[in-house]
Amino acid sequence: MNLSHAQTTSLSSAPATVARAFFRDLESKEWFRAVQFIHQDALDSFRAEQLRNAQKWPPAGDSTLSPEDRAHFDSIRSLMRRRRNPLLEYFPGIPTIDSLGRLPPSVFLARFWQSGDPSVLGYPDSSPHAIRKVLRARIVSDTLAYIVYRMTVDNHFPSPGPHILEARKSHKRWLFLLNDELKCIGGCWTTYIVEPDST
Repeated sequence: MNLSHAQTTSLSSAPATVARAFFRDLESKEWFRAVQFIHQDALDSFRAEQLRNAQKWPPAGDSTLSPEDRAHFDSIRSLMRRRRNPLLEYFPGIPTIDSLGRLPPSVFLARFWQSGDPSVLGYPDSSPHAIRKVLRARIVSDTLAYIVYRMTVDNHFPSPGPHILEARKSHKRWLFLLNDELKCIGGCWTTYIVEPDST
């Protein structure tokens, strides 16, 4: 993404200030507060994407497999069908994908983020502490900005980055879209779903 034509702004700009408040809620694991900083379009899209990928469970096979390999794969697939859909592991207490789809988009994302927090399940929180620092903000228009930030885990291990977060003004508030880093706070299992073979 080329931000060279956008106006560079100070770290005290409105989008940067809102991003810092959002990051504080993420760092303190206030998931239901943090989700209020996410744009409705991003909430709707995230839930739809996760539910769409969940429908692909178990993954489809490769039509180029030999008959022996195909039979083996089909037997594994049959076993997988009897297991709980892996997306539901992120939502304790939700019994089916249909009931999961009835969660409001903001609750869906907050619960997904929360699933990466062992303390929610009563376990000691041994997960790494992530700190996100705003490096700069670029204002593109009155309703569009980009936040450039770096994430450090436990104050010493920088994640690949820096990361870019798109901000859009909606109803006089700066709200954020979800980048890959934010989508993976709870987990990234959908990365491993195999697309159905189109042949």
